[in-house]
Amino acid sequence: MNDNPYSTPSLLSDENASPSEQRRLLWLAYLFAPATAPITFVVLIFVAGPFATKLGIHISPANFLAIPLIAMTAGMPICYVVAGCIGMPIVFGLQKRRILNGRTIYTAAFALSIILSLIFGVPAAIYFNATWYQIPLGPLLLLPFITLPTLVSGTVFWGLLKIGGGLSISSDQKITCR
Repeated sequence: MNDNPYSTPSLLSDENASPSEQRRLLWLAYLFAPATAPITFVVLIFVAGPFATKLGIHISPANFLAIPLIAMTAGMPICYVVAGCIGMPIVFGLQKRRILNGRTIYTAAFALSIILSLIFGVPAAIYFNATWYQIPLGPLLLLPFITLPTLVSGTVFWGLLKIGGGLSISSDQKITCR
């Protein structure tokens, strides 16, 4: 048994496993992993809220409740769309080349979080009337709130693949231990 947590799961590296069985395992992990990102974001908001008030940033109670509500209602579908349109093609490409492992999952998740921080951080800084010198701070301020949920989602995805690597998914959709 391979104890390396970053190694490719046995089902995905097995030459005799059918491609459809491998794809089912990937889609099963995709079913649950993106849901963890908005949940992690909400936990971060609740943890960061008291620290923000100590730093002098005023957060109204209505915003303190609205942001998690918006994160769960709008963030959940967005996470599934991003994971389906960007993440799964990357995963299938890595799996096809037989280089899908923990390191490539975390590298892709971190790169995606940096790109998303840049995409959303600059407009957020402009929206809040930042000066030209403050605009680069927008992505830096958003980086922990995007990177941590993305890495947690990648961890759940990888964990489900590692757990599922010892499972066999039969054609009648029953999951049995190997």
